[in-house]
Amino acid sequence: MYRPIPVEEVIAAMPKKQQKAIAKRGAELVAKVERTVAAMGGHLTMIATFPEQEPVVLVASQFAEKAARGAKGA
Repeated sequence: MYRPIPVEEVIAAMPKKQQKAIAKRGAELVAKVERTVAAMGGHLTMIATFPEQEPVVLVASQFAEKAARGAKGA
């Protein structure tokens, strides 16, 4: 079965350079897709798969909200 994990935890495990790249580009894309899905009456769910590990459900809404707050402060 899937286990939920916040996207922030996945990103925190990455090297700092990759974290910055994701924060800069990925946050806006995830937020846009999530808004589009919500406008159609759905909820965005992302599932990451890794070798030798069960799939992980990524909680997109927390990531998108954090990105939106960061963009307003920039």
